[in-house]
Amino acid sequence: VALKVDANGASSVLKKALVEEGKIYTYLTGSTQLKLETRSSNFADTKGHWAQSAIDFTVARELFQGTSATTFEPGSNMTRSMVVTVLHRLEDTPAPTSTAQFADVAQGSWYTDAISWANAKGIVQGTNAGFKPNDPVTREQLATILYRYVSSQGLSTSGRGSLSSFSDQA
Repeated sequence: VALKVDANGASSVLKKALVEEGKIYTYLTGSTQLKLETRSSNFADTKGHWAQSAIDFTVARELFQGTSATTFEPGSNMTRSMVVTVLHRLEDTPAPTSTAQFADVAQGSWYTDAISWANAKGIVQGTNAGFKPNDPVTREQLATILYRYVSSQGLSTSGRGSLSSFSDQA
């Protein structure tokens, strides 16, 4: 994983950096000191799992943390609050500019700031019954959340692909 080192020697993970064959690819402004560090997760339930390398990639970038110090639960559903929290971490956990007004989002929960941030940025709007933070995210909701996230970053969403191979394309 790539780390940015500040003037005091403290380092922070460059979440949007890619490291390939000892080279770092990232966006930087100005000059900075970078270093590479090998990080791997020690989750007992991801050893040999088909997604182990993707899990290690996201955990090394501090986007995911697992469900405990030794488990990741790769077979579990991802919840709506988990998705928003990952995007919030990808943006280095900015402070929310307002508080999301969802009755089912308790203040002080591990996901409160992430949901408030995403709501203020227009990434999530909730459902007719609140935010539903513990509900599994559906494929349709995930696509919508990611579309809105990309749009909030000022990036193009003009790419198109065929959904014809999906039975639930409608």
